[in-house]
Amino acid sequence: MRQPIASERCIGIPTIGHASFPRRFAAPVSFAGMGDTTVVEVDHVEGKVVNILRDISSTRIDLVEFKRRYDANFVNEFTPKGEGMRYTLTASVRLKWPYRLAAPFVKPLMLARMRRYVVEPLKTAAESERQRHVPSRIA
Repeated sequence: MRQPIASERCIGIPTIGHASFPRRFAAPVSFAGMGDTTVVEVDHVEGKVVNILRDISSTRIDLVEFKRRYDANFVNEFTPKGEGMRYTLTASVRLKWPYRLAAPFVKPLMLARMRRYVVEPLKTAAESERQRHVPSRIA
C-alpha cells in the first residue's frame, strides 16, 4: 500500500522538536536525538512501540514505526503552494503473520486511521496557526 492518501492545503505547519514530545505523545517512554534522527519509544496499549523520525530535507520527514501487527514507513512531504502548504502522507505498511491474511481489508482501515490520527490533527493545527496570524477584519 504505497500511495498518497491525502493532500491538504495548510498555512502553518507545527514543528516537531524534542521539547514538544511530552505534549505530542500520550505517554512517551523515552526519546533520543542523533543528528537528523530521533528515536521515540512510546508506551501503547500493545506495549512499547519504537518510532524513528528522520529529517530528510526541509520539506520531508520520514517515520518508521514498528508495531506488533505491522512495520510501516510514512513519508511526510510539505510542498509550498500559493500562500500555504500542501501536505502529502505516503505509507508503506508490511503486515506481519498472521495479519497478512487480512491484507485486502486493512487498506481502508489504515487510510481512515491515517486521516483521523495524522492528517486531520495536522490540518486543524495548521488552520489554528493560520487564524492566529490573519488580521481580524473590523466591521
